[in-house]
Amino acid sequence: MKTIYIDTSVFGGNFDEEFSYWNQKFFDRVLKSKYVLIYSDVAERELEGAPDKVREFVETIPKKCIRRIELTTLKRQYHFPKSTLMKRSLEKRVEQIVFILPWLQL
Repeated sequence: MKTIYIDTSVFGGNFDEEFSYWNQKFFDRVLKSKYVLIYSDVAERELEGAPDKVREFVETIPKKCIRRIELTTLKRQYHFPKSTLMKRSLEKRVEQIVFILPWLQL
């Protein structure tokens, strides 16, 4: 079983016409225990502002198929230099990816 890190946009993609077909296929595989999803406390906070249907969808994913990790805890273990060249939203997304990499089982 593969472990895959996802962010908020993957959950919302289920309800986006452009991405829904492939997203539904992806989540079908998740539900068949082909993948375990990892999402972060950052993604969880972002989901608080998501449409109800997106949050309700996340709640339907069985606990055995999804794990939440604390990126804020991982930040204490890894140094990520701040860049004045990156916009804050991009910087936040890059931090999520950088801090999750050591935890992925590829």
